Amino acid sequence: MARVRAKLWSTAWLTPARGRGKRPSTEAAELGKAIGKVLKAHRVEDLLQIAYVKQTECRPQYVGRGRGSAERAQCVIEKVRYHITEITRHDERIDDLKAHVGWKAFVTNATAARLA
Repeated sequence: MARVRAKLWSTAWLTPARGRGKRPSTEAAELGKAIGKVLKAHRVEDLLQIAYVKQTECRPQYVGRGRGSAERAQCVIEKVRYHITEITRHDERIDDLKAHVGWKAFVTNATAARLA
């Protein structure tokens, strides 16, 4: 579980820090899909919950070319990014899985017939 948690925190391509050359997630659906992909790859969809927030940055910009003046029209440019804030464990479900599987939850690629 710690490995998956570290994987989610280390996925800089999901929510990179602000900076030059960084392309953060600007759509909630895109981020949700990427998070779901990581959770599904590690088979922990029901065991972890990821919380993220929408951060907006608004700044005025003059319309057209050149420098502005007092009477010049302005528009507001809004930049949106999403940032992962919290990864919570569902300890109750994890304990149920451990009790069902054994003292540890293992992942295998063996078929069900081979394990039975």
